[in-house]
Amino acid sequence: TMASTLVDAALAVWKKREVIDGALDVRRTTFTVSRREVTDEQIAEAKALIAREMKPGGEPSTEVVFARGMLLLSESPLEIEIEICAVIIGEIAIVCLPGELFSELAEKIEDASPYAHTFCVELLASAEAGYIGTWEAYAEGGYETRPMPSSQFAPGTGERVVEEAVRLLTQKR
Repeated sequence: TMASTLVDAALAVWKKREVIDGALDVRRTTFTVSRREVTDEQIAEAKALIAREMKPGGEPSTEVVFARGMLLLSESPLEIEIEICAVIIGEIAIVCLPGELFSELAEKIEDASPYAHTFCVELLASAEAGYIGTWEAYAEGGYETRPMPSSQFAPGTGERVVEEAVRLLTQKR
């Protein structure tokens, strides 16, 4: 069966494991970033769209869902605290990140790391953070960067997360 095959493969790898030589080091930082601003014009457009398109008892369209999200975002705090952690064992670094970082940003962290093996693990430090995009992604648009609670961060937050993660990884050992 599939389960037996997986167990056999896991046991084979387990038997070949190597002991990692190195001390455990845990580092963390918190910093404040801005949430996306929602203009009065955007709020008025969202309210008008909802009034125009939402039918009593009907299912909301995708645009209505996004408009509702924008209104929710407009009511949330303008500043957000972010936490990043790094767990380092020998030449292995595990970076715990909030939300869902765009892959290009995670690759920048991994490329700048002084450790032989660096892994970015997302949705750990602050799962409710949502998507964290690149400057380019905000300019291009798309559902991950539309202004709503699942994309609450101002453009530039992703690059700041990279900067802070790399700073943690490059602190003197």
